[in-house]
Amino acid sequence: MVDAYEIQLLNIRDRLASGAKVVGHKVGLSSKAMQQMMGVDEPDYGQLLAEMEVYEDRRCPPGTTSSRG
Repeated sequence: MVDAYEIQLLNIRDRLASGAKVVGHKVGLSSKAMQQMMGVDEPDYGQLLAEMEVYEDRRCPPGTTSSRG
């Protein structure tokens, strides 16, 4: 788990060096039921970059993915 978060931070630092901007943070698997279902014992978390923002009143361009950061 520690290695995974360190890799995530390296990727975020690389994106920031390329001009990306952190606009928020994300938390997943915050309920005990979901943690048990996924076989983990704590929530996961990360940063949201401006390029990841999706608005419900706007269309996403074709080819847009949320796995870049």
